[in-house]
Amino acid sequence: MLTMFPFYFHYLFLAFALFLYSLSTASLFFFFFQSLIFLTISRQIPVTPNPPVLTQSLIILDNLSLCLTFLD
Repeated sequence: MLTMFPFYFHYLFLAFALFLYSLSTASLFFFFFQSLIFLTISRQIPVTPNPPVLTQSLIILDNLSLCLTFLD
């Protein structure tokens, strides 16, 4: 259980970062939209210590956040 903590920490950190992003832009719609996309991607991630798909999904979400920031 302790070996899986760093893996789940990424999810908690990203959820907290997205929540802060939604507060800073005052657009909860974009927060829920990004959370939905992240949950859809994260279901396809295998449970390994360092999955490459997690890195790809974080890059996708980072680009999406950048696009949504310009739309705001």
